[in-house]
Amino acid sequence: MENKINSDKELRQIFGRRLKRLREDCGLTLMELSKTLFDRYGIEITYQSLGNYEMKGYRLASLYNLSKIADFFDVSTDYLLGSTDLKNAALQKTTLFDENNKPHIIEVAVDKNIPLKNRPFSEIQDLIKQLKELGFDYHM
Repeated sequence: MENKINSDKELRQIFGRRLKRLREDCGLTLMELSKTLFDRYGIEITYQSLGNYEMKGYRLASLYNLSKIADFFDVSTDYLLGSTDLKNAALQKTTLFDENNKPHIIEVAVDKNIPLKNRPFSEIQDLIKQLKELGFDYHM
């Protein structure tokens, strides 16, 4: 799903919210994230700057730092900037089998989104069950 961003401030707010959510999901403090980004990529973003990124769209990371933050959290810069709700747009093909053991190919988004337009709910449930059996963990 693509989002329409209407201003620089809105873009900074989206970036801040998503950065905070990703950081908290990893259980990192601002200081820990700052240190990790320096250790891994050699970029110096103080915990105060990270806090400013997260705080109501006060600031936005440079393009280089943005790309490294995206790399660290394994998300796209488009996700960080609110251009898409898919954390990682890379798609992988997965072969699934129906009840007659006939192969069925679907595209599965890495961030656990499944594009299944115009399919009955029972079929979606079956596909999710098969994905879990293949090692994909989907939370509904």
